[in-house]
Amino acid sequence: MLHAERDGFEITVTNVAATLARIWRVLVVRCVGFGTWLVGRLAFLA
Repeated sequence: MLHAERDGFEITVTNVAATLARIWRVLVVRCVGFGTWLVGRLAFLA
């Protein structure tokens, strides 16, 4: 019983870590995309 609970907990931790990594990747991609767009706009206006 204890072993099964421990495995379930490890699976939960793994899922949380994977979800956080996915969210982090999306945020980084959006920030890089916005930064690229902003630099392009400033270069166009300048």
